[in-house]
Amino acid sequence: MKKGLFFLTLLIFLNIIAFAIPEITVSESSLNQEISIEMKLYRLKLDQNGHILNFELFDSRTKKYNLVYEYTGDSYDILDAQTMTEILPSNYNIRLAEDQTHVEIIYFFPNGGQKIYKFYNDPNYHFDVQFKNLNGYVVLPSISFSSGIRYTDNVFVSYIDKSVLTGENLDSALAIYTPGEIESSQNQYLFPLNYSDQKVISYLGPTKKIFIKETFDGIEEGNTYSTIIDLMQDLGKFGPFSNIFYWFVAFFWWLFKVTGNFG
Repeated sequence: MKKGLFFLTLLIFLNIIAFAIPEITVSESSLNQEISIEMKLYRLKLDQNGHILNFELFDSRTKKYNLVYEYTGDSYDILDAQTMTEILPSNYNIRLAEDQTHVEIIYFFPNGGQKIYKFYNDPNYHFDVQFKNLNGYVVLPSISFSSGIRYTDNVFVSYIDKSVLTGENLDSALAIYTPGEIESSQNQYLFPLNYSDQKVISYLGPTKKIFIKETFDGIEEGNTYSTIIDLMQDLGKFGPFSNIFYWFVAFFWWLFKVTGNFG
C-alpha cells in the first residue's frame, strides 16, 4: 500500500515538473466536418453542430490516449423548452490564444445566441462551456452508466473504472458545476437556460483530488469541491487513506506554485 502511494505520488510530481505549455494542435476536416484538438493531456473531436464527438485522456504510463467519452446525444446539447428537440447552430469559429493557454470553439445560433467551449492547456484537465442569449435546457454529458452517476442541486459527477469495450483501466471522473439546478428526465440530466450569460465548469480527467480541487475550490467558497468529493465517496471513491495521500501531494503542489520547483 505504502509502496503504491509512493510511486503514484512520484508519478504526479514528475508530471507537474515536466509540464510546460506545449503547442495546441487544431485541425479541421471538411470531409468529416470535424474539428480536432490535441494537447499534452487530452485530445478530442467536435462536429459543426457543437457536439464533442469523443474525448481521450493521455496515459503517461502506457504513452497512449484512452477513450473516456463518446457522444450519445449529451454534449451540452441545447433543447427547445417546448418541443425538447435540439437547437442547432448555424456557424462556428475557432479562436486559439496567442500564448497557447487555451482554445475556444464558438458556435453561433440564428437568434444571436452563442455556445462557447473553452479548453485550457494546463495540468488540470478542465474546460468551460458558456451560453449567451440562449433559452431552453442543456443536456449534461456522462462517461458511465447510471450506476456511476450522482448529482445534487447544481453539481454532477460521473465515474468510470474500466473501459466497457477493452477492459482497460480508466479510473476517470467527469465533474460538472452548473449555473442552474440539475434535473433528471428520461435518462438525461438537464439544467435550464434563460437567455442570460451562463457558464458551466467541467473537469474530465483522472480521479485525483488535487486536480479536481484546482478546478472547483474557488467556487462557492469551496462548497462545490466538497460536494463533488461527497458524491464521489458515495460512488466508493476517496477512502480514508486518500486524505493522507492528498495532503501530502497538496503540500508539494503548493510548494511548486510558490517556488517554481519542489525544493
